[in-house]
Amino acid sequence: MVLESKKRSWTKSITWRILAVLILAVVAYAITKDPLETTIITVITHAIKFVAYYIHERCWGLIHWGYEPKENVAERLRALGYID
Repeated sequence: MVLESKKRSWTKSITWRILAVLILAVVAYAITKDPLETTIITVITHAIKFVAYYIHERCWGLIHWGYEPKENVAERLRALGYID
């Protein structure tokens, strides 16, 4: 079984949050037209979502459902001619 490292989970969380922050900031500013309100809305919302996403990823990392043993993957790749 392949387990995702904490460093990888944090990196994924950070890159996803950067994209989401930009999207929310644009939408919030389009609605409020106020840079301070936009900043407050964006920072609070994404701080909460950042931590929630990390916890969600780590919890899913503990669930074995949907993983295939490495042997099955190797057999499939061999059958498809990708590896010898």
